Amino acid sequence: MSLLVAGVGSGSTISADITMSLASVPPVMGGAAGGAIQTGQRIGSAVGAALLAAAFRLPLANGTALGVAVGIAFGCALAFTLVALVMAVRELRLRPDLG
Repeated sequence: MSLLVAGVGSGSTISADITMSLASVPPVMGGAAGGAIQTGQRIGSAVGAALLAAAFRLPLANGTALGVAVGIAFGCALAFTLVALVMAVRELRLRPDLG
């Protein structure tokens, strides 16, 4: 069930992300820009997974209960999500051609 939620969330944000990212790119540079977007997404996914794994494992290594470690990792994921949301809303307000 959690993979379904993650898949729906990811699918619903990727198209908006690509649209916002490519909105100001000239069509002749679309391929290069698309490759840069994919590279950024892969690097971000790897770094995010590593940070969340560390946020989960470090409390466990210090003797914290499993439920607390899960809560810390979930809180970090929520913080990253909120930062991304704020950045997207800011971009929409700065660029009226997207809204």
